[in-house]
Amino acid sequence: MRRVIKVVQQNMYKVLPFVIFLTFITLMQRLFIQPDGFFPTILNYCNFVSKYNTINMVVNLFITLGYKLVVVFIITLSLMSELREKLSHDHLNILVAISILIAWNLVSIPMNINWLILPLYLGTIILPLRKVKFKWRFLLGIAINSGYAIYILVVQKFYHFNLTIFFQQNVNGLIGDGSKNSVYTILLESVSTVANLLGVNSLPALNGQDINLTTANNNLVATLQHHVTPYKFTMYPISSFLLVGGTGMLLALFIALILQGQLKQMSLKLYFVGILLIFDLWWPLAFMFPILWRLDVLKRAVIVTITNGIIGSLLLCLHLKPAIYWVPTGMPNLFFGGLASHQLGAYSIILITLLIIDVIIYWPLAHQLTTEIKHEKNN
Repeated sequence: MRRVIKVVQQNMYKVLPFVIFLTFITLMQRLFIQPDGFFPTILNYCNFVSKYNTINMVVNLFITLGYKLVVVFIITLSLMSELREKLSHDHLNILVAISILIAWNLVSIPMNINWLILPLYLGTIILPLRKVKFKWRFLLGIAINSGYAIYILVVQKFYHFNLTIFFQQNVNGLIGDGSKNSVYTILLESVSTVANLLGVNSLPALNGQDINLTTANNNLVATLQHHVTPYKFTMYPISSFLLVGGTGMLLALFIALILQGQLKQMSLKLYFVGILLIFDLWWPLAFMFPILWRLDVLKRAVIVTITNGIIGSLLLCLHLKPAIYWVPTGMPNLFFGGLASHQLGAYSIILITLLIIDVIIYWPLAHQLTTEIKHEKNN
C-alpha cells in the first residue's frame, strides 16, 4: 500500500498546475462572486450577486468538473505507470477506460471530494492484480470494477445514497451545536486535522468556524447588549488560533519548507501555493509536497493544533477578547481573529508568535520532506 500511496503522491504533483488554477478560481469566487464574499460585502453589491446567482452556479459547475478531472487524471496516470508491464497494451487501455468511468461516478459531489478515494480505489485495483498470474489479471480488474459499478448503480443511483452526505449528517448529529469548552473544541479540531490530512475533506462541520452558529450568535447578542460573553471557548473564537493556512496551521509548515531552501528550486509554484495558503486554501500544498496519508505529518499537525488551542484558551482566560463578530467569506484566518474581535494589533502579535512556535514544531518534518525530495530528484 505504501507503494500505491507514493505513486498517487507523485501523480498528484504532475497535476499541480491544474489544481493551482482551480484553487485560484475558488478564491476569486469567494472574494468576488459569493453573496457573503469579501468584496460584495465591502463594496455593497451583495444584492447584485444574489440577483445573478447563475454566475455563481456556473463557476461552481466549472470548479466541480475540474476537480473530477483531477481525480480522473491521477487515477489514469497511476494505473498506466503501475500496470504497464503487468497487462497487455489493449487490456490496459480497456481497464483504464473502465476505471475512468468508475472514478467519474464515484466522485458524486466533487466540491466535497475525499482525496482518500485515490489510494483506496487504486489499491483495490493494483494490489490484487500483482498477486495473480498474468492470464487472470485483466479478468480480475474487470471483476473489481464491476463491483464498483454495482455499488454506483444500486446504492448511489437507485437508492440515492451518498456517503459524503451520510458522513455529514451523522457528524452534525453527534456534534449538535458544537463544543462549549476548550477541551472539547481542541479535540474536535484535532479530529478535523486528522480527517483532512487523511484526505477526508467532506466534513465541513469540522472544517470551519461556523459549526457553532447558535453559540456564536449568542456571543454576538451578548456583546451587543454589553453582557459577559457566554461562550468564549467554542470553535468560532478558538479557530482564530488554529486554522491559519488551513487545517493544522499548514502555513507554518510552508514557511518551514521555504526556510529549508525549497524556494530556489520551485519558486514560481511555491509563490502560487503560498498565496493560496494565506487565504487558507491548502490543497495545492498537499499536491506539491507528500503530506497526505503520513503518520509523521499527522503527529506534527495534531501537536500544533493542541499547542495553539491551549495557548489560545489561556489567552482568552486572561481577558483577550474572543472572536465574536461576523467577517466576510474569503477573509484569511490570518486576520479573522483580529477583525472578529476588534483587536487586530493584539491578534497579529499572537499569531506571529504562534507561527514561530509552529515553524519550530514542523521544522524536523520540513527537513525530512526536503531530504526526500532531493533524494528522489537525484535518483
